[in-house]
Amino acid sequence: MNDWAELDRALGAMAESSCTEVCEDHEWLAELTALHCELRHEGKSSLVHLWSDERNLTRRDDRFAYSRG
Repeated sequence: MNDWAELDRALGAMAESSCTEVCEDHEWLAELTALHCELRHEGKSSLVHLWSDERNLTRRDDRFAYSRG
């Protein structure tokens, strides 16, 4: 499985959760309830859009790390 497919699977798992905490470079960014997500591929990088009724986050990168817990 390639990295983007794994990221898409991880985003789907996060969306199934009732509440998701989002961190970037070990820094807390937001807590999203009833998370919605979209992943778009653009060349070698991807655009990740995460949103809820309260917040909206968009990130573009060529590498991501996902951890549960």
